[in-house]
Amino acid sequence: MTFAMILWARRRGPGRPLGPGPCRRALTTGPEDGSVSLESAAVIGAVFLPLFVGIVNVALMFHAQNLAEAAAQVGVDAARVYESPSDGAAAARSYINQVSPGIYQTVSVSGGRGGDTVTITVHGTTAGFMGLPLPSVDASASAPVERITQ
Repeated sequence: MTFAMILWARRRGPGRPLGPGPCRRALTTGPEDGSVSLESAAVIGAVFLPLFVGIVNVALMFHAQNLAEAAAQVGVDAARVYESPSDGAAAARSYINQVSPGIYQTVSVSGGRGGDTVTITVHGTTAGFMGLPLPSVDASASAPVERITQ
């Protein structure tokens, strides 16, 4: 016997049987059983699905940016040694194709040399999860050209 039932029994008076009443009403069973669960599932799905898609798209964007930065650095390292921006651009493109070949829809890698400095620039566009557009990715790396002196 619960505390509410004891209080209700005292209110009714001694010797009166505990019958169905406002405090001892049984849980309703009928056509509405489980409706709260169904509504909760619909609301949770409507809230968490876009949230999940957004989190995945942000992760893809950060991955694409990190890949572009790493490819630019690999390209600069190759261009420093071989003293050719075209060799650096080829190394950067090869790095992208080896590490994550399907992340970019379009990618362009360019290299340039100015005096004793070589620069590799990577520009790419990515496809988001479920076809949502993501911003384009740009990364650039520069370093001095290595000179061998004797």
